[in-house]
Amino acid sequence: MRHIIGIDLGGTNIVAGCVAEDGSAIHGVRSVPTGAEQGPDAVVDRIIATAQESLEEAHRIVPGLKPIGVGIGAPGPLDTRAGIVLLTPNLGWVNMPLRERMMKAMAGTEPEALLKQWLATGSQTFEQIQKAFWEQFGGKK
Repeated sequence: MRHIIGIDLGGTNIVAGCVAEDGSAIHGVRSVPTGAEQGPDAVVDRIIATAQESLEEAHRIVPGLKPIGVGIGAPGPLDTRAGIVLLTPNLGWVNMPLRERMMKAMAGTEPEALLKQWLATGSQTFEQIQKAFWEQFGGKK
């Protein structure tokens, strides 16, 4: 079974988990406060740390698990082609280059390679990630 690291970025919490591609399972779910008041760099660092913790826990549950990509759901209008969060009042971001910041912050890590792979294939798996998260958390953040 193929898995995707799914990240839900909200104004209150960041939630990450390794989701089965078909939405049948989610492993290593981690949730931490977003900490938007600390600025975008701190939020990006928290996203990466949370995703890494999720992946480590998922590896303990499912030895040999190798995610095929990373997907991030962010609030507000987005330019998905450019990887920019256009406006998100709950985080205080305007034209925040989330993809670029994530790539810089993750340089040399396993999630970086996965994010590159996911970005190269487009966003066709986003709906699967979103569906699995919403089913798991009942639409609550």
